[in-house]
Amino acid sequence: MRYNYLLLFVLFSLVPWPNAVIRAEPVKPPQPEAISFFGMNTYITGQERYRNDGEAGVAELTRLGRQAGIAWAREEISWANLETHTKGGWNWRFMDNRVSQLADEGYGVIGMLLTTPKWARVGDCAARARRAATEEYWCPPVNPRDFADYVWTVIERYDGDGLFDAPGSPRIAAWQIWNEPSAALTWPGSPREYGEMLVAAYQAGKAADPTAVIALGGMYIFDGLGTDPTDAIPFLNAMVRDVPESLHTFDALAIHPYMTSAAPDAPGIHATITLWGRIQRAQRWLNEHPGIPGVRPLWISELGWSNCRCGDPHCDPSLTRDEQLPARYMVRSHAIALALGVQHLSYFQLEDKFDGQRGACDDAAGILDLRAAGYRQKPAYTAYRTMTTLLSGAGFREFGRLHRYRLDPQDQNYAGFYHLRFNTPGNLRVDVLWRTLGSQEIDLPLDARHTAELISRDGVRVPLNGSRARFVVAEDPIYLVQRPVR
Repeated sequence: MRYNYLLLFVLFSLVPWPNAVIRAEPVKPPQPEAISFFGMNTYITGQERYRNDGEAGVAELTRLGRQAGIAWAREEISWANLETHTKGGWNWRFMDNRVSQLADEGYGVIGMLLTTPKWARVGDCAARARRAATEEYWCPPVNPRDFADYVWTVIERYDGDGLFDAPGSPRIAAWQIWNEPSAALTWPGSPREYGEMLVAAYQAGKAADPTAVIALGGMYIFDGLGTDPTDAIPFLNAMVRDVPESLHTFDALAIHPYMTSAAPDAPGIHATITLWGRIQRAQRWLNEHPGIPGVRPLWISELGWSNCRCGDPHCDPSLTRDEQLPARYMVRSHAIALALGVQHLSYFQLEDKFDGQRGACDDAAGILDLRAAGYRQKPAYTAYRTMTTLLSGAGFREFGRLHRYRLDPQDQNYAGFYHLRFNTPGNLRVDVLWRTLGSQEIDLPLDARHTAELISRDGVRVPLNGSRARFVVAEDPIYLVQRPVR
């Protein structure tokens, strides 16, 4: 009898009373699994970020990033901060919190596996760092196996399979092995050392999560001729020559085609060093070096413009350069990259994690202003939000009838008229149009089975009526959007 009363009590306790309030847990947005085009260097996992912005600031930045349409956050998962003092001495709390915060907001995460703790560095690290005028944590590890152990441990912790995972099993689906290893500033080592580390890291990463995408560390790319000492192409050639297996141990090639002092399609510079030229040069290298997995996709994991001219130590970003230029160049570069088949582009950057302490160039490259300015949304932020609203999931369709540009790698670049046409998953037809210099009034026929509107770089909408559209195309990109009539 006592058992029956206990059973009735349990059953009644599971039934809500009439006045009880039942609060459902908020549904978290799902993390994307397949790599998509729009991403950004967000640096939410940086310790400097927490010191400068605090919990409230980090929460606001993650919210504003998603509001802008950022699908993928490129983040540093620093070895030197995780296994700092001795092998096996892991410190997860800070990183777990930051990765979970990104996952809870619905970001996909691209994790950069980089830096070396003091106990694991090459013996002559101090001398190498002095010669490169860099920090010692950028030195290569003395033993690639130690780096591979770190890679396995981190990827296993963030593979989202519920086994040996961080609390809540947040997912990091894509990884990069280091950052800019072709530059001595972030890799005071040789192509051979990088290749040996890459092979060990790739094998360990795939053992932990066979579905993970593992890309090369983003490398600066210029003309491929070796005229710039940090150019990726000579570095990659040396790596493959010295460590042939390294050709088969990456799933994507990531480049950094920075053009901080010029437009991505600037007339008057040699065509090979425009954004178009650099993308095609990297794709040509991939086609020439297919490896066992076949031809791999191309990423741009850093590309950005500052409203402060980089290299000027006295630059005041609020005075020296127009904030409209980064917004203009950002949209043009994304449209070019998407049209040329780049799989993913992580723009640089959301907001400066150093809070302006490392110089105005990086500070002014953020699409959000510093914390002291209340994370003011710059024109580039508004332009990015408009662009992602219209082009997320879009695929290149064709060059439009007004397109007047063709790359000539043997000549100087010339002023062009760009007319790029995209289709979106919602059956929208989106034309992106701009001129590199000046303006021009144009006339285009409209599809009678569609409604149409013009949308400015900043999201201002103008409905179009009739069978033709007549409007002015200038240096700021403009969108012609046509929707099927239902």
